[in-house]
Amino acid sequence: MSVINRMLKDLDKRQSHQGGEDLPVPQVQFHQPATGRLPWILFALALSVLLVGGAFAWYKLSMQQQEHRQLFQNISVDQSEKARVVEQLALVHAESTENGATEKAPENRPKVLENTVEKEANPAKTKNVAETAAETQDRQLSESAQVNTPPVTHAQVANAQAANAQVTSAQAEQGISPAVAASQPDSKASKPAGMMAIKEVILSPQALAEKRFAAGQAAQNEGNMTQAESDFSEALRLNSQLHQARRHLAALYYGQGMMTQAESVLQQGMTLFPEEYEYSLLLARVYDAVEMKDEALAVLASIPDESELAKQKWSMQSHLAQQQGAFPLAEQSYRQLARIEPDDAKWWMGLAYALDSQHQFSTAKQAYRQALVLDGLSTQALEFIERRLAQLGEIQ
Repeated sequence: MSVINRMLKDLDKRQSHQGGEDLPVPQVQFHQPATGRLPWILFALALSVLLVGGAFAWYKLSMQQQEHRQLFQNISVDQSEKARVVEQLALVHAESTENGATEKAPENRPKVLENTVEKEANPAKTKNVAETAAETQDRQLSESAQVNTPPVTHAQVANAQAANAQVTSAQAEQGISPAVAASQPDSKASKPAGMMAIKEVILSPQALAEKRFAAGQAAQNEGNMTQAESDFSEALRLNSQLHQARRHLAALYYGQGMMTQAESVLQQGMTLFPEEYEYSLLLARVYDAVEMKDEALAVLASIPDESELAKQKWSMQSHLAQQQGAFPLAEQSYRQLARIEPDDAKWWMGLAYALDSQHQFSTAKQAYRQALVLDGLSTQALEFIERRLAQLGEIQ
């Protein structure tokens, strides 16, 4: 056994001194990685990036095109606005030249071109239209180059330049420099043919009063008395000489039973215009309506016999005087009426009654007989006359 053990030891020693070529090599197993899903994942990521980038590029392109369209619209509107301002300034100057001089407008005068002129009169906004268009085109081309968007086409540039040339040509024909057209509205310019002139209409206080009076009449016809009163009062404030407005206002108060207000309006008219005797006649009617007979007679006395209203004065005066028992005054009034209208039977009857009441029977009989031979009396009046003549011993 020892011999065998020794042989095994020797064998082990010899094997330990041999080269690495004799050493046993363990088997190593290589595992090939799974490559079936990776390419698809990478492809999907690349496709997503491309889609997002394309969508963003399309959005930027659309925004740039929209900005370009808006830019050209603004250019067109600006050119149209400037051309309109030039034409209006030319019209204003032409009208001021025809009138001899440009007058300064009152504070309350309406300004037709106020907003437009103020806008264009600002020196910061009086650039040449051609320069403004050129600057806008250069800025647009620059922006297009920066964002890699298509530049403005030659046709669009040509259209803008043609519009600018038309505006400049119109200014040249009118003798107005585009750079100073807004800041110098008094420069010499001719009125464009076929254009309607814009004229400012300034109403005088008298004209405004007439308009308010007409509005009051319309309101009165519609039954709106409150508005009518306001319009008539405003008309009088604008023109105190508008007598028809005062008469209508007094009649409006009278019709509503507002006698104090009617009296005040008419007395004011009598004070301001003592020769306007119609105020006296109307005031007498107001006094008569409120049973102020003596005041009515006193007002009627202020109307002269030479007035055009004398007949109305005598008619009302005779009636009031007879009611008040002032028969001499009634006789005087009826005599005047019978003188100017001798064929009116009622004046002779009134005169006969006034004389009869003063016991002037002989003269009264003559007046009664004159009334009988004229037409126009009622049956009751005729019976009274015949009965009275019978009482006075005059029986036919």
